[in-house]
Amino acid sequence: MPPLCAVCERALAPREAWLCRECMTDLAAGMELGERTVEMAGGGPMRVVFPLAYTAAVARLVKDMKYSDRPGLSGVLVPFLAMALSSMRLAAPVLVPVPLHAAKRRERGYNQSELLADGVARLTGLEVRRSALRRLRNTRAQAGLEGRKRLLNTRQAFRADESVAGNHVILVDDVLTTGATLGECAGALRTRGVSEVTGCVVASSA
Repeated sequence: MPPLCAVCERALAPREAWLCRECMTDLAAGMELGERTVEMAGGGPMRVVFPLAYTAAVARLVKDMKYSDRPGLSGVLVPFLAMALSSMRLAAPVLVPVPLHAAKRRERGYNQSELLADGVARLTGLEVRRSALRRLRNTRAQAGLEGRKRLLNTRQAFRADESVAGNHVILVDDVLTTGATLGECAGALRTRGVSEVTGCVVASSA
């Protein structure tokens, strides 16, 4: 059988990859730079930008990328992240993907946030610092938790090193919901002397 579109499941034409032309057109038509403010651990606001609305199609792409062993779907989403970052005109930031715990990474085989950050780096020339953040605890999946439980689940779950001190860091992740994970990551980075932290995610689900 020919490969199927990751959204509508129609057979792909020879020059189509992952998405059919119609679904890719719909995805591109839905691009509109959005922005939210997240509270960092330790206090202070952090700006988080996202290029896409959390539509059913975007939700499916993100979930299949993470949970269905389809890392190649990151290639569909990366150009949107790159365009969002380019529109911000930041001065020489570095990209830091939100880390997975080592056990979860072994189970999944990859970190989807790293795939996104690496793809953005290839398109923009920005540097990726994969080791700048480490997840200390193998926390529960945030998708199954609500509100305060998300905050407690990620509290003090990350540690940053000093390799990014003085830099403007762009935290890269897939979806923003409550902001608990990004807020904890940003707080850990600020304690190590990062000058500024901005978040960049595919979409916001809240």
